[in-house]
Amino acid sequence: MYPFDPTLGGLRWFPGTWIRVLRSSGVWHHGIISGGSGGYVWVIHNSKGLGVACTTVEAFACSASVEIVKTPGSMDAGLAIIRRAMSRIGTSYDLFSANCEHFASWAFNGKAESSQLQQGVFLGLATLGLVALLRSGT
Repeated sequence: MYPFDPTLGGLRWFPGTWIRVLRSSGVWHHGIISGGSGGYVWVIHNSKGLGVACTTVEAFACSASVEIVKTPGSMDAGLAIIRRAMSRIGTSYDLFSANCEHFASWAFNGKAESSQLQQGVFLGLATLGLVALLRSGT
């Protein structure tokens, strides 16, 4: 089906696949499989120190287990995802508008969304509301 189909760790890595790993901080780090060469699987991802860059899946995962979020429906869809992802290489990371999940979501489906950020903001606002309520004595 795909010209590139290595198997690593029991998973099949199709170009354009959206993957994630759980960091020790409890936050998911997201990326897009761009392909493979020289026995390596390559991932395009957005991180604080690098911005959008292409690294090996091992460097991306930092010894964590990799999960597949979504797989493209066809080779053409996978190639379109990779083209979008590659067009952002070198751009900067921004927690609120261009984090790793925004990047992977945008590359995969054209919409930059981050459910983690939305949940974090909601939790932060709910905590502030609870603190305010407790301080008011109500």
